[in-house]
Amino acid sequence: LGAFDEPFSGVISTFFLTELVARHVKVVLSGDGADELFGSYLPHRLAGPLAHVAAAAGAPIRPEYLTPFAEQRGYLEGLVERGDEAARRMSQYLMDDAMKRRLGGARLEGQRWSTEDHIRRLYAASGTGDPLNRCLFVDFETLLADQVLAFVDRLSMAHSVEVRPPFLDHRLVEFVARVPGVMKIKHGRVKSILKDAVADWLPAGLADRPKEGFIMPVNRWLLAEFRSFVEETLSPGELAQHGLLEPKAVADVV
Repeated sequence: LGAFDEPFSGVISTFFLTELVARHVKVVLSGDGADELFGSYLPHRLAGPLAHVAAAAGAPIRPEYLTPFAEQRGYLEGLVERGDEAARRMSQYLMDDAMKRRLGGARLEGQRWSTEDHIRRLYAASGTGDPLNRCLFVDFETLLADQVLAFVDRLSMAHSVEVRPPFLDHRLVEFVARVPGVMKIKHGRVKSILKDAVADWLPAGLADRPKEGFIMPVNRWLLAEFRSFVEETLSPGELAQHGLLEPKAVADVV
């Protein structure tokens, strides 16, 4: 979409949602920031259990400390064996540094950048020893700013709709940053303190419904409707026009 003005990998549902919204109103409120403040994504749910497994060094752990991964201790131990928090986090991303270097090929030879080192610096700058809050700080500095807020702003403005995220009021952000992680994800219940805070204002059961994201059927598109487009766009001949990506590495990913 031209609304991005640059190559961008992210959700595009906001474009269609705000196209509909624009027929009725020009300013809307969103829930953006709640996940990154209170904990919701897989890395957030893993933060506490991983910290317990790392500290236990093979000793028994009370099951509630590992919820909802109490039956997956082997999986948790495998992540811990990858190294520190940054190394574990990189294993949960779509691509690690090695894959990025493969895709860049000769263009990246001699470059000293490292996404993992960047993530490691953010953990160090978090200013807290709380496992979940450290993890949330990393997302606040990366995912929220570079992806979530970017696509919401650009895709809503494509239809001249102003989106305001009340959860990002600096006073709320500063307060929630000091709330212990065990109050945010409690026994596997994500955004627990937020759900409890608004329980009296919402219909019964609403806050604890299963999470539903604006997930597009990208996998199906790549394998079906857009398959020929993908193969043509990422063919060696097309890639040679700009020389930014290594064709063999791209073919392996495809």
